[in-house]
Amino acid sequence: MDSGIVHSTGHRTLPVAADRWTTLAACSVAVLAGLVLVGWVLGIEPLKRVLPGLVAMNPTTAVTFLLAGLALWLLRDETTTKLKRTAGLGAAAVVLAVGLLRLSVLITGSGPAVDQWLLPTGAVEPTGVPSSMAPNTALLFILTGASLLLMGSRLARRVLMGEVLALIALAASMLALIGYLYGVGRLYGVAAFIPMALPTATAFMLLVSGLLAARPRGPVMALVVSRRAGGMVIRRVMPGAVVIVLVLGLLRLKGQEAGLFEIELGVSLMSAGTILLMAGLVVYIARVLDRLDIKREQAAEELRLSESRLRASNELLAAILENIGDGIVLADGAGRTLMKNPAAERLLGSIGDGPCLQWTGGGVLCTPDRAGAFPAAELAMGRAAGGEHVAEQEQFLKFAEGDGGRWLAVSAQPVVTPSGQGAVIAMRDITSRKLIELRLEDENDLLESLVASRTADLTRSNQDLQQFAYVASHDLQEPLRMVGSYLQLLERRYKDRLDDEAREFIGYAVDGANRMKQLINDLLQYSRVDRKGGNVVPTDPRGALDDALHALSAVITESGAEITATPLPQVAADPAQLRQLFQNLVGNAIKFRTEAGPRVEISAERDAEGWRFTVADNGIGIEPQYADRIFDVFQRLHSREEYAGTGIGLAICKKIVDRHGGRIWVEPAEGGGSRFNFTIPDKQGVHHEHRIAA
Repeated sequence: MDSGIVHSTGHRTLPVAADRWTTLAACSVAVLAGLVLVGWVLGIEPLKRVLPGLVAMNPTTAVTFLLAGLALWLLRDETTTKLKRTAGLGAAAVVLAVGLLRLSVLITGSGPAVDQWLLPTGAVEPTGVPSSMAPNTALLFILTGASLLLMGSRLARRVLMGEVLALIALAASMLALIGYLYGVGRLYGVAAFIPMALPTATAFMLLVSGLLAARPRGPVMALVVSRRAGGMVIRRVMPGAVVIVLVLGLLRLKGQEAGLFEIELGVSLMSAGTILLMAGLVVYIARVLDRLDIKREQAAEELRLSESRLRASNELLAAILENIGDGIVLADGAGRTLMKNPAAERLLGSIGDGPCLQWTGGGVLCTPDRAGAFPAAELAMGRAAGGEHVAEQEQFLKFAEGDGGRWLAVSAQPVVTPSGQGAVIAMRDITSRKLIELRLEDENDLLESLVASRTADLTRSNQDLQQFAYVASHDLQEPLRMVGSYLQLLERRYKDRLDDEAREFIGYAVDGANRMKQLINDLLQYSRVDRKGGNVVPTDPRGALDDALHALSAVITESGAEITATPLPQVAADPAQLRQLFQNLVGNAIKFRTEAGPRVEISAERDAEGWRFTVADNGIGIEPQYADRIFDVFQRLHSREEYAGTGIGLAICKKIVDRHGGRIWVEPAEGGGSRFNFTIPDKQGVHHEHRIAA
């Protein structure tokens, strides 16, 4: 009974095994009494008396044992319900009453013969005496009934009295069993009265042992079930000592009855055997105690080391708390301060110990915007005391005097304190950071206002420029058409009258007017990229490329260009502008060709920016130092005599790519020529494979 999980009973400990034994004992008593009653009803002698020639258990005795077992089972738990407690006390009272009535009849010779009520007519014992309840049986019912009643009490004094009565009953029932073991009738019989039956003595032994195990608060049972050395020694030594004495006594008795030795020799052998076995038992006890002492010393040493480590840890923790810049406060659920470090008082002022959630040294905790007091239910400490984890809650501590204050970042964690649920709070002064944030917010507001104003001005300026470009292009187109028309008319009418030099001058003037017209058209087209751009929708680049190549069909045929394209992915784009982009890049590749004949390859592959399209050619190429310059308006690397154009085509390409959120660049191609690359944000599409040969 010294192992297992234990329940607390006052300041003692009761093993689970003790509670189980009480239940087992109560059930065993009830089963034993039930078997005896079955024996009486069915006439089965072994059930009534165990062995032939022995006294049978009286039927009334059996019923009384049933009630005693029921009372023990109902009262075994101190926390039992009121109904069970009342029923158990009632059954115990009946047990006590049966014992008192039977003992009074034996003493006075008159009264109700309760032990005869359930007997069949003519029921007698082997000795010829009518079956009845023995005097010592009645006395034990009085002791156990009273002990059961006292066990149901919640007063320690009454429980102690019940334990004393139970111990007396235990001793009496043990004497009766020893008497049956050694065949000594005076141990289980009283004078000429009918003796106590063997089943009766066994039932009393079970009943009383279960009763003692149910309430181990008395001085004897508390020692028996104790987990300390005394209880361990009793539980390990007592059974062995009892068995040793009983076995040696029985061996001596049987040896003498068989004539193996005389009384003197039997006593000597028993004494010697008892001494040897008890000496071995004492050695065993000493060994157990020695092991316990070793374990105690080891535990004491471990405790000393643990205390030393704990003391060092506490000193380190105290040094950290003393020197750390963050304020640390330990508080219980009501806000009472259990521990604080110097930094906490530097931040909050004098921290009181009263039950207040806003211990601020006289100041007031406000919301971070300083608009008003922080709601008490939302404070980090109160939330943590309720089991919540709070991190970096911003609070503004407004000083009691003046308009000053400081911002705090407060974190809190729930913790169990000696007085129950509490919280540990860590706080940091973030005033400098907060002031910088406020200053940045003001500057950001000002900057956003300036940006909004500049954006509005720029938007208006762009609109004005676009309108100007549109109007200027239309207004300039008319006089240019007039100049060109009249120059051509002058050339046709007076061609024969003008000399070669005059006709050359007129040719220059017409060419300049045409170039001016082309320049205006290109500028108008450039301005329309943003102003007249269409919606960005899922677009098949293959269709845009086909349209571009159709527009360039004459140039492709004339130059003998070979154009190939790999599968192109569907992208989100403006179809018209994507066509213009392909047309400009492929047209440039054909224009800036070598004598070998132009070859152009269009391909696409995925990269980190989305889809990267490449238009590679075998043309004259571009020097790396001019790679960025060629995308600016009016930037030309060759004279008009070498290559025609206005220098706006690649600028239009860049503006289209910018509008789609991508970028465009050029790099030398392997083996000569150029590779123009541009990206468009990724949109998975269907690939189509084509090959075009001009």
